Amino acid sequence: MNNEDYLAHHGIKGMKWGVRRYQNIDGSLTAEGALRYNSTANHIYETAKQKDPIITKDVVNAIEQSGGYAYGLEHRLKTVESIARKLDKKQTDTIHDALRYTSVSSNDNFVRNYNTTKHELNLKGYEEVRCKNYFDMYDKGLVKHKSVQSQFKDPKGYTFEIQFQTEQSQAAKDEKTPLYEEARLKDVTEARKNELEQQMVKLAEEVPTPKDIQTIKSH
Repeated sequence: MNNEDYLAHHGIKGMKWGVRRYQNIDGSLTAEGALRYNSTANHIYETAKQKDPIITKDVVNAIEQSGGYAYGLEHRLKTVESIARKLDKKQTDTIHDALRYTSVSSNDNFVRNYNTTKHELNLKGYEEVRCKNYFDMYDKGLVKHKSVQSQFKDPKGYTFEIQFQTEQSQAAKDEKTPLYEEARLKDVTEARKNELEQQMVKLAEEVPTPKDIQTIKSH
């Protein structure tokens, strides 16, 4: 499983560990799942690959203009397998993060950098079409991780994702990854899963909330 899939959605109250219909226990697709989703996944991948050069140039420039920096840029393009798994997970024929980016800013400048990045993209014809302020949602007890996650569309309507992280929230996200990977192994006991879950919760608790975060509105 791609780590971004987990980190973007883990933590909604009531969420359970489990295996999807078309996935093996290790997260790979079954033969039926591969047949069902690989054709669509290949098309989505090829479209993202074509869009990549221009969007990446514009996004990285906007992030740098804001004073932040692009993190993990080498992982911006989802693999075909990761796309196929997400299609199964969502039971859909489309996704909006085949291209995805991460902007990292200092805690004090986070909101300013988010607004500047959005402004710079607006100047080039991009539009933010969805925003989830998980910092604010965390404070309300709705999720167990912290970030701002936005979907943008380019001037031709192609949708991609930008995650906005502080240095601390990105570090916590990186530390969660091996914990999650262990928790989803076949032979992990429920007791160990609960222990790993508590470690992930603790990592989120230690991430400070950026100044003026409430001014970023989810939509």
